[in-house]
Amino acid sequence: MSEQENTPAERLPETQVVERIYDIESSYAKKITVITLFAFIVAILFNFPLEKNILTFVENQISKNRKCPLAYQKLELGYFLPKLVLKDVTVPGQCFNKVGTNLNFDQVMVRLSMPSFWPIGVKTKIEAYNDGAKINIFPRLALGGHAIQIEDTHLEGSFLSSFTPFPNLFRGRVSIQGNFDLKGQKLDTGNLLITSDNFIIPAQMIMGINLSQIAFKKLEFAGTYTKKAFHLKAVRLGDASSPIQGEFTGKIHPSMQNFNFSRLDLEGRVKFSSAFLNEVGLLRIMLNGKKKKDGYYYIKLGGTLAVPKPTFIDPT
Repeated sequence: MSEQENTPAERLPETQVVERIYDIESSYAKKITVITLFAFIVAILFNFPLEKNILTFVENQISKNRKCPLAYQKLELGYFLPKLVLKDVTVPGQCFNKVGTNLNFDQVMVRLSMPSFWPIGVKTKIEAYNDGAKINIFPRLALGGHAIQIEDTHLEGSFLSSFTPFPNLFRGRVSIQGNFDLKGQKLDTGNLLITSDNFIIPAQMIMGINLSQIAFKKLEFAGTYTKKAFHLKAVRLGDASSPIQGEFTGKIHPSMQNFNFSRLDLEGRVKFSSAFLNEVGLLRIMLNGKKKKDGYYYIKLGGTLAVPKPTFIDPT
């Protein structure tokens, strides 16, 4: 016999606990608990029409919105990161005060994003896609008020033109970031940044002037919303190679009924290239005798977004 075989088995005192055995039992108990909980959830999902009830509730809420009656081909429910998915969505023009013009999205998804700890509330995410738009909006529903955050949102010119009286007003891609706070259902405060490096106005007639294509390329719009007006920190159009360069500050008083009727109260300066002035003879006549400084004409811009009214002023 070997020495190991002659060694007697180790006896443990009755008061000593073998922790390894209890660890195994505890781990086994945890596994049983998780499996049981999972089986319970699965049983609920398969034995109760939970999905059908949720979808019916959502469909009823959508149909009750008479001011903006959405149309869609299919509504789906996702369980992982709970979400609702609407396929082939049509937003009628009456939702943005342009009857006869609809916005079509391949897909709109609404899902829970993360809890908001301050202020306490729920943060959701709305994603929408079509050929001219990628939209990411984060509504936050909180006890102290609601908020809307806009991130990683890009709109094509064709999509932007849908909100204007001109069907082909813009081309290019615009990026948008923003954060807005609401009191009740009304906008209270907010910040907005719009940028582009390929912003173009195609050839068309605007304000009775037959214009060729204007390649601004650069676009910057930065402002804050407070006291029922957008206070513009900077609006910049064009660069050194553009036929028009413009810089403005001031206010825009938005019309909630129709954004095209928003009132302008802006001041700034505009520079026109010689080629552009030679092409647009009417503008050259309007500028005859107007003073300029460093190549810029100084201007006040009133009227509305749909019908702006420029007034040239002496440089200061």
